[in-house]
Amino acid sequence: MMTNAWAQTFEKTKRGSTAQLLFKCARLLNDEAVARLKRQTGSATLRAAHTSLLPHIDLGGTRATVIAARLGISKQAVGQLVDEMVEMGVLEEVDDPNDGRAKLIRFTARGQQGLLQGLAVLRELEGELGVRIGKARMKALHDTLGRLLGAISQLTAPTVAGAPATAKRVAAKPAAARGPARGGRDAPARGSKATVRRRPM
Repeated sequence: MMTNAWAQTFEKTKRGSTAQLLFKCARLLNDEAVARLKRQTGSATLRAAHTSLLPHIDLGGTRATVIAARLGISKQAVGQLVDEMVEMGVLEEVDDPNDGRAKLIRFTARGQQGLLQGLAVLRELEGELGVRIGKARMKALHDTLGRLLGAISQLTAPTVAGAPATAKRVAAKPAAARGPARGGRDAPARGSKATVRRRPM
């Protein structure tokens, strides 16, 4: 049974954790960014679960199994989210030029525009936060997080073959945008033919 003393100790310990603050800020920023994107685009189907995929999809395309490994979820769960984003016109499936039996998940032209729109939402949020806490503090926070990212990259060793570097993973959080996403490996070879599965909205 949970006691008041335990609850107080837990809350005090949590408040003293810098990592916990980072997690909470990231979650709140992501939620707000997704909400703003939904208002701007009029998309009632966009969810945070969709945007969680974005940082793990390379611009040249990524296999579903690799996305699943990077997220730490099943291929089936990734497949469901990908199908929904294909329906939205954000993603498409094409043949992998390096393996005719495999498929790559990549952004459509609409998806690429969505990434830029998501980054614009993040810049908007950053500007508003700069007004609230001061531009100098926002700049210092940016510089500190950049250094922290480098330090974390040195602490963590890659555990998944083909996983992007930590620095590559962190970009746009929203979705919208984690934002939105980046990458560039596994780009189809020049001149190769790709069969595209794209569903109309």
